[in-house]
Amino acid sequence: MRDGQFVLTTKLVPPRVKQQCLKRRRLDELFASVIDYPVTLVQADAGYGKSTALVTHLCSQFDHVAWCSLEEGERDPLLFMQYLIRSVKAIDPALGDRSRSLLEEGEPTTALLQPCLTLLLNDLAEGAPDPTILVLDDFHTVAHVPEIRQVTDALIRYLPAHVHLVLGSRKTLETQAVKRMQATCDLLMIDKRDLAFTAAEIDQLFRQAYGIDLTMEQAEELREQTEGWIIALQMVWKGMERGVEWPNLWRSQGQAGVPLFHYLAEEVFDRQPDEVRAFLKQTCLLESMNGKLCDLLTDCRDSAEMLKGLESNGLFVTVSAEGGEYRYHRLFQQFLQQRSQQVLSPEQWADLHRRAAGYYAETGDLQKALRHYNEAGDAELVVQLLLESGQDCLQNGRLELLKGWIDSLPSSELGRNPQLLLWRGEIDRVMSRFHEAVHWYTLAEGGYIQKNDPLGRSSVYRGQAQVYLDTIQPGQATPWLQKALGVLEDGYPQERAALLRLLAENHTNSGQLQEAQACLLQANELVPGVERDELDVRLHLRSGRLQEARQLTLEILGKESERAPGQKQRAAKSHREMPLLLSLIDAMIGETKSARLAAEQGIKVGQELHSPFVEMVGYIRLGHATALTGDLETAQEQYRHSVQISESLCVERGKVEALMGLCHTAGMQGELEEAQAYALAGLELALNVQDMWCANLIRVTIGGLYTSWGQDEEGLTWLREAERGFAACGDTFGVANSRLWLSMLYHRNGRQEEFAATVRELLQGVEANGFEYLFLRRTMLGPPDAQMTLPFLLAARDELKLAGADRVLKLMGGKHFQQHPGYTLRVRTLGHFEVYRGLEEVGRKEWKREKSKQLFQLLVTRQGQLLQRDEIYDLLWPDVDEKTANRDFKVAMNALTNALEPKREARSESFFVERVDTAYRLNRQAAVWVDADEFKRLVAKGLAAAEQGESAAACRDLKTALALYRGDYLQYSPYLDWCAAERERLRTLHLRAQEVLATLRYEAGDLLTAVKCAEAILALDACWEPAYRMLMNCYAQLGKRNLLISTYKTCVAQLEEQLGLEPMEETVKLYQRLVKE
Repeated sequence: MRDGQFVLTTKLVPPRVKQQCLKRRRLDELFASVIDYPVTLVQADAGYGKSTALVTHLCSQFDHVAWCSLEEGERDPLLFMQYLIRSVKAIDPALGDRSRSLLEEGEPTTALLQPCLTLLLNDLAEGAPDPTILVLDDFHTVAHVPEIRQVTDALIRYLPAHVHLVLGSRKTLETQAVKRMQATCDLLMIDKRDLAFTAAEIDQLFRQAYGIDLTMEQAEELREQTEGWIIALQMVWKGMERGVEWPNLWRSQGQAGVPLFHYLAEEVFDRQPDEVRAFLKQTCLLESMNGKLCDLLTDCRDSAEMLKGLESNGLFVTVSAEGGEYRYHRLFQQFLQQRSQQVLSPEQWADLHRRAAGYYAETGDLQKALRHYNEAGDAELVVQLLLESGQDCLQNGRLELLKGWIDSLPSSELGRNPQLLLWRGEIDRVMSRFHEAVHWYTLAEGGYIQKNDPLGRSSVYRGQAQVYLDTIQPGQATPWLQKALGVLEDGYPQERAALLRLLAENHTNSGQLQEAQACLLQANELVPGVERDELDVRLHLRSGRLQEARQLTLEILGKESERAPGQKQRAAKSHREMPLLLSLIDAMIGETKSARLAAEQGIKVGQELHSPFVEMVGYIRLGHATALTGDLETAQEQYRHSVQISESLCVERGKVEALMGLCHTAGMQGELEEAQAYALAGLELALNVQDMWCANLIRVTIGGLYTSWGQDEEGLTWLREAERGFAACGDTFGVANSRLWLSMLYHRNGRQEEFAATVRELLQGVEANGFEYLFLRRTMLGPPDAQMTLPFLLAARDELKLAGADRVLKLMGGKHFQQHPGYTLRVRTLGHFEVYRGLEEVGRKEWKREKSKQLFQLLVTRQGQLLQRDEIYDLLWPDVDEKTANRDFKVAMNALTNALEPKREARSESFFVERVDTAYRLNRQAAVWVDADEFKRLVAKGLAAAEQGESAAACRDLKTALALYRGDYLQYSPYLDWCAAERERLRTLHLRAQEVLATLRYEAGDLLTAVKCAEAILALDACWEPAYRMLMNCYAQLGKRNLLISTYKTCVAQLEEQLGLEPMEETVKLYQRLVKE
């Protein structure tokens, strides 16, 4: 999106103030207090002089004021962001350069808003002078746009301390940020009571600005009659200027009850020359005016000069700062329109609207053209323009505009134009209002039948089918697609080809891949050279060709990113959105990070295109990605949120994949009955709509869960069904996953013949299709622990002599293994000590005695080191003789190895504990995950990212690390000297991570998170001075002076009590400066 392409620079300059403006001391003092508040809201009805007050009493007092005037109908949040950036550049041209570059170079979607705003806020924090005032005038005109409201809320939340936001609005703003500011007394409210003129100010205005002396009684009477309303005061002045005597201003109204405003406006209007009155009557219907447009309406050639004259004569006409564009004051315009319709015939009034409509139609302003045709009462012209532009509206995502105008037409017009009914159905369909869409399609069908239009009928049936294609209900879609093809004649190759592609998609949804390929072949014969799209991606996906599907998805996304900015807006594609497909593919192949990013992008696409269905699928895919990280509770929340959206849309089919996810997360938590309930519910829905592929996904999921928990008979039934089902669908990937689980199950139960056949087929499929990653990382359908596959792979290599098994073992780093327990050992040392054999926790009684647990803790603490037996004696049995220590050591070691490997054969060597002569250590080849090691790795990664200025990555890694820190290292063994040094190292690292995260969140304006981090530090170390300084800075930003002071006092007290020291000079100076400010 080119910077400035759609930016009207006149909106970035404060409007000119008339010479007769009065500068009021009261308002000067009021607006001077703007810098004492983060946000000021100037709210009053039209005619109270909000903009004039901002210019006169705000801009004149401060040197650094950024100005932006907003207008009705500007819904584009990216354009709003452009205006925001350009406005602050008026203060310093260097401000906003990074935001502007990102907006120019990035894909113009609302996904750019947050990063653009972040960069802009950072620029303001670092480079804006103190104080800087940012004025957004007429904010009420855009406050209803969700994206703009979100941007403004974020702007308010993270506004630098020396930057102050001023909003001018006619309406009360109900945004969360404004409410929060009100609750914390951080919002300065200036309303119409403040802007209204007092009697003394009215007297001063008339004397100094208008040259008219009033008595105090007259000034008071005028205040009562006008309520201090400046627009009415100006009209009174105009009336008195024309010679109207004081008493007649109130008594000589044309009819009882006529408002003062209308009477005064008539006094102004009736005294104008004939040509001026004619011009006013003919142009008052326009929202904005220029010379060319007014010439068209008035049949004149001097409209530009006329507009200049009106503005200079004070006839309630406002001109932009650079001239050229004019508008009437809205209240004066209302009067003019009423007056014009009294003196002009209906046909004359309609003709003016037709001329304006023609002008806007020619210049491409569809909304204004339709409005003026509608005002002219020309429903036929409205319909004609809609028919000409409706398809473009659908393709470019202008759905609300098209919907609003179709809904405004009488039913008779809609009945004569079934195309509009069809489009109305299309709008509801792409906005996920599926039941409403069916209603409109039914109405359109009747219209096309009356017109004997086979192409129209086919389009209706296609729309009906797409309702079920969008919601993946192949059984429901089939008859509609057949009807759509059946009514078409041979002369429509393009339409037939499109329908055949939809039929191919429907076959794909039901797992009939051969039929899908046949339909695609027919479609390509009718219309060769069609670009590959999401249908091809889904065919690859559902046939198991995941790498090809991923590559094609990335190619299509690349092409979409290269589109011109004007082509970005479009209708939603339901579950076919490329980020959603990419996320599912990545989850299936174990690319967790990219799966998450793609899911988040899919959610944003759904929100931007106003498609709850797309958003719903996005949350399902985000759940898959989150579950792969092990955060099962968050994944469940995401799945349940998608179910809620599905229920709100009344689309039961939408729950299938989410129920599969809930089945997986419940099963991983050991809740197998709950998991089976989810599986059965999802399976029933999938079978009802004949989606066999999804049905098999559920089968392999629940079968794998039963196998993981050792319930082999239950798992076997599900997995055999899944294998047969995937084979029938032609999905080699699904078959491979099923056979992986079956190989594990057959080997574990000694079913050698079945194991040999299954594992041989599995390894052949893995090599042929490149599925090795099933053994190398966690995937959506595979084992939660890749180590679970090692026992059967070793058997396949050593007993069956399968080269494929040897190849996979080498990839896994297990080629030297002779035996393996089949799980990763997971050790939690931070906080409560826990050890897991895969999914199963080592029970307290399994340790037999405390010394066996301590022996393991010692080996974990000294990972990588060979511990001599004598050293172990000294550390664990320091007060006993060598013979007793040797006996107790053997007992503890035996208990330890039995706890870690309860199924180990008697007298065989331990897999996890390695012995080298008389020394011991944890086996470096074994898969042992220790939370303390992961914590150290993530903190180091986060700190490195912070040093490189990668704040987002740093925050993400540090938050993940801190979530692991559930307490001190082996905190329930406080008196073991050999772990004290490690405990202190980790505690210091934890404090450092909290401190850096607090700083990053403070710099980003996330003060509440910064406060939480600082408080967490002080909970561990009450003398950590940087944490006190962070708290004081945060409380100063939040305006919490009392908390700032109490924090400093606490710091002083703690340092004196615990260390006998005073705060550092840096802390004292910071406190003094913050309190003074």
